[in-house]
Amino acid sequence: MLSTDGRCRSFGAGGDGYVPGEGVGAVLLKRFSEAVADGDHIHAVIKATVVNHGGRTGGYTVPSPQAQQALIEEALDRAGIDPRTIGYVEAHGTGTALGDPIEHTALRQAFVDATRRPGAIALGSVKSNIGHLEGAAGIAGVTKAVLQLSHGRLVPSLHSEETNPVIDFDRSPFRVQRTLTDWARPVIETDGVRIEQPRRASVSSFGAGGTNAHVILEEYRAPEERPAAPPSGPELLVLSARNPERLRVYAAEMAAHLRRERPALADTGHTLRVGREALPERLAFAAFDIDDAADKFAAFAAGAGVVSAITGNADQHTALAEVFTDGAGPNFLRTLAAAGDHTRLARLWVFGAFADWTALEEFAAGGGRTLPLPGYPFERPRHWLPVTRREPTEAPAPARRPGNRPTPPPAVDTTLTLAPTDLVVRDHVVGGRAVLPGVGHLDLVAHILGADAARVFSDVRWLAPLVVADTGTDVTLATTQSDTAQALDYRLTAPSTGDAPVYSLGHVLAAAPERPGPLPLDLLKADCPHPVRHKELYEGLRRQGLPYGPHFRRVMQAWTGERTALARLRRPREHSGAAAGRWTPAPSTRRCTPWPCCSPTRRAGPAAAAVRRGPGGAARRPARRRLVPRPRPGLAAVRRHRHRHGRPGVRTRPRPGPAGVEAGAVHRLPAPLGARAARRRGDGRAPGGPDRGGGGRRAAGGHSPRRPPGRRAPAADRRRRRPGRARHGRPPGPRPAPGPGVLPGHRRTA
Repeated sequence: MLSTDGRCRSFGAGGDGYVPGEGVGAVLLKRFSEAVADGDHIHAVIKATVVNHGGRTGGYTVPSPQAQQALIEEALDRAGIDPRTIGYVEAHGTGTALGDPIEHTALRQAFVDATRRPGAIALGSVKSNIGHLEGAAGIAGVTKAVLQLSHGRLVPSLHSEETNPVIDFDRSPFRVQRTLTDWARPVIETDGVRIEQPRRASVSSFGAGGTNAHVILEEYRAPEERPAAPPSGPELLVLSARNPERLRVYAAEMAAHLRRERPALADTGHTLRVGREALPERLAFAAFDIDDAADKFAAFAAGAGVVSAITGNADQHTALAEVFTDGAGPNFLRTLAAAGDHTRLARLWVFGAFADWTALEEFAAGGGRTLPLPGYPFERPRHWLPVTRREPTEAPAPARRPGNRPTPPPAVDTTLTLAPTDLVVRDHVVGGRAVLPGVGHLDLVAHILGADAARVFSDVRWLAPLVVADTGTDVTLATTQSDTAQALDYRLTAPSTGDAPVYSLGHVLAAAPERPGPLPLDLLKADCPHPVRHKELYEGLRRQGLPYGPHFRRVMQAWTGERTALARLRRPREHSGAAAGRWTPAPSTRRCTPWPCCSPTRRAGPAAAAVRRGPGGAARRPARRRLVPRPRPGLAAVRRHRHRHGRPGVRTRPRPGPAGVEAGAVHRLPAPLGARAARRRGDGRAPGGPDRGGGGRRAAGGHSPRRPPGRRAPAADRRRRRPGRARHGRPPGPRPAPGPGVLPGHRRTA
């Protein structure tokens, strides 16, 4: 269901999934007659809302075009409007190969009576801009439609330059909105009379389980107002904030808004008095026109003196508020308001004598409407938890070597050229295409930062496969300082502007890792009773679509068990010196040092890669990897473990070989990078037998790897069988070995 390239292509070609997003939204609803009577600013009018359910379909996420069509038809009927006046449809538009054509079919059938030329109704989806917000997806679509109604403009849907070829837009009443255009009001001819109608839009939002919702929106066209009479006197403007610094920022925003929008002065004063909460730090002054008000707000924001302006803190005069809330105090305030005594009212408000202007407005001369003025300028503090290292718990760590702490360089953008002849690219072919392995992305970063120190990568996300063309591929590696001083952000993209694909991104922590401690080799060997030879291992990987070349064929011998794999690795010949590969820098860019070719010593060998990776080197979840200098030829161990959230994963560690050889790398990979164990039957074999990747070989002694010696087999396995006939129809004799390259207890993951 997820998009393979991280882009939501609503009604566009190549849409194969949605992009998840996060967000919240809210709208203030009020009865239409009351909002008009109160002089509120109305953004849009809700004409009708309808909700239904799709019923039983071919799957939980499979929509029903009949239910969607009935939903839209009922909404149009409830709204009592001509379908021809709908000028824009904000579709659900997840960008999936199945959902978009079904939604378009339902829309076309619902608007079949709107006999209009093809492409008359604009179609779009906000999901192409911000992704699928799940529970907030509907309010996001409503917000987009309301903003378009308010501004009278249609905004484009992204990633739909080429429309979905499955949808016949040439004969459809809909067109995908791909440019920013003005939204003209529809004109409908009735009985020979052409009448201009208000702009109208409809919004769809569909749930995964079949819940469908649709809303019809209409722009609000206020009645023609008579020209406002010139003010007979100054207008009292007030403003408040939490502290003096926020009050100055607020005043600056007010000055800019008044100069740009030039609203009516009386409406501005009315909105500031009755449409804003009174906070402790306060400002009040009288203005004769909108320019005078903007100048005084700007002068106060700049720290200059403002004539007749009154400032103060209401919390410092709490006793004054008690005097004017009881007895004759309220009547005295009403008398001042009726007399238009702005100076005294302003002084009393600033010093906290009262905060609510609503009662006073009833006695003030004139009235006003509520305007959309700037809201409160909230502070924007950033809160980050400190990043601390966790000491390894498997074994005590030796003392840190001096000078092993890397120093992140300043922000830099480096353009590199990946050649198809590079060993890491040439010998890593997935689906017939040369693809840079996922850990190769980290190798690029490590060598740009300097290969003389260990690097800790955190929250790494592989977003798109990096396919290397026959003529080479240029990539841009951007490193920037993180919001905290303890990490460096990196981003590997294509060297272009705009919608350049992002291959991977992550953080490089400043803390260097400790060297891992040794593991007991004899215990590891005891857990891996099944040998796998070099030839059959790589033949099995080739059958799974991973034909590793000579550079990655480092496993000399492997041993597998139920939860553990052990492999003996060898150093590649090209590391002897002259044959080492090199990342080629693009012209006028930083030159790189020879790279270590992403050796499987860092990847714990192709055997481990077959367990925890799929083709293309792309990962679905963030991972933390710790890279340190490569050890000499030795052993590598892979153990399947449980993720902290209960999901399976793998843990790999190169182990010592001959005496005195140190361990050199640690990889910690959470699921779903790790292989998922196959479910076993009572006989210890995976469903489907060895030919399906389950691996049915028994441990020594004839016992299932999941059943200790001496324990009886399940009842289904102890049933009586006729002589000379094996269970499940298998001929008598020893059980066949697992398929080439298949680790017992794991599915094929390629």
